[in-house]
Amino acid sequence: MRIRIGSCVAFIVLVAVLCLGGKLVYSVELTTAKIAEMAAPATVVIEAPDVGQGSGVLVDSGGTVLYCYHVIEGARSALVKLNNGGYFPAQGLLGFNPNMDIAVIKIDGKDLPALPVGDSSALKPGERVVAIGSPKGFENTVSEGVVSALRRVGDFPDKLKTWLMQEGRKEDDVLIQFTAPISHGSSGGPLINSSGQLVGLVALGDFDEAHDVYFAIPVNAAKQYFDTKTVIKFAEIDFTALGGIRRRVGSGPADLGLGKPADNKTEFVIPKGKEPTYKSMPGVLIDTNTLAVLDSKTGKLMKCCETTPDKESYRRLADGSVLFSTQDSGRQIVLTYKARQKRAAIMPIVSTSNLDYMRNVVQEGITEALSGFSFEILPDAEVNAVVRELQINVDGLLYGIPDAVSPENITKLADKLNACYLVLAGVGSSGNIGYWGSSAGCDVTVVMFEGKTGKTVLTKRKSANKDTTFSLSGQRATRQRMAKGLVRKMLNEYFGLKD
Repeated sequence: MRIRIGSCVAFIVLVAVLCLGGKLVYSVELTTAKIAEMAAPATVVIEAPDVGQGSGVLVDSGGTVLYCYHVIEGARSALVKLNNGGYFPAQGLLGFNPNMDIAVIKIDGKDLPALPVGDSSALKPGERVVAIGSPKGFENTVSEGVVSALRRVGDFPDKLKTWLMQEGRKEDDVLIQFTAPISHGSSGGPLINSSGQLVGLVALGDFDEAHDVYFAIPVNAAKQYFDTKTVIKFAEIDFTALGGIRRRVGSGPADLGLGKPADNKTEFVIPKGKEPTYKSMPGVLIDTNTLAVLDSKTGKLMKCCETTPDKESYRRLADGSVLFSTQDSGRQIVLTYKARQKRAAIMPIVSTSNLDYMRNVVQEGITEALSGFSFEILPDAEVNAVVRELQINVDGLLYGIPDAVSPENITKLADKLNACYLVLAGVGSSGNIGYWGSSAGCDVTVVMFEGKTGKTVLTKRKSANKDTTFSLSGQRATRQRMAKGLVRKMLNEYFGLKD
């Protein structure tokens, strides 16, 4: 009897028949495309209002989601966004380990798409793996590579080992090193073996020393929480106490650089567009749990929902903004809420110009721009005193000298100042006055660090040159206008505001 086997198949089946207690074991190797097709519906986004968002993965059809702990650290609620655009409110946590940066959340779902869970301890160097993440908001980004090693923390290079130990990991903890390229924003995404099984959770994307070397948390570290029946409500978790366990470089106190909560009231007209949204000024952190929205004319409260809003309703987003229905475009409303003002420290200005007034102009430009964004600006005298006390190399911070811009230096400075952001700038000038004409030019560099993480969040340089009148005063006035304009433009671009 002849058996004809079709050559057109979606994946390659490698059958290894092993006699183990009378049972047959089959190893199925899937194509990368097939793995991505399977994994996409199970990959989710977790949104925690006033905290942030990150990737995660469904590990069973009943709504068990595995993701990175830091995504919800400090959160009082969370939403899980499915691949199909649907939202589920989180009921709470089934378990978490801050030191390993893993957490398991529970949503109330049935027949949800889930990834089968594999055995991370069975991984071998050279084995093919696929990573899925959401770098810079590009959801379900797929990359392929191989397992490089299952590596003990104690065997890591000194700088990375120190960072991991500060996170709370122990020398005998194991991480999966792999080659599939990932980018910032992929933390919490699944690492999948060639059989389509979840074997790890992508991590370490926020440490610069790990650049171009990729790691994942073994899924076996989280398995103990998958079958837990008790749900821990967010309100029952003391994140402040847990913060003492997971106090790593780049994770300062949650309220670093924030002023005291204050009552606020804002009048607003809901704009036109596909997703009409209210966004607070960059220098204000809204506690969306205290938010109330009223119709200005009727005084009627609008309804808060956890999915796409309908008429006379709204949804709170993870970044603190508020989404409205297109049916309410043009409606006049009043928003009431508690908010905290962010504190910004402007470092002494570095100048390569012999024109001393350029330092003052750039300082004024940054102060005016950040004040316009509702930041609280720390007094110059206070900032300069701390810079001297800690012997901070401001030139090194501005121009990226490695020893100066280490996260330890940035967070130490931010802690001392209690600043949410540290802002630096450098300025240079050019120009001439001659028979054929006069011109003035300047170039400005702005660098900004996030105090809590120590990360560089902005590095921009812009220059301008204009013809002027035949006078030094004309050159000076032109340079002043250009310098302030360049500063404003760079900060507007970073905060997503129109110039």
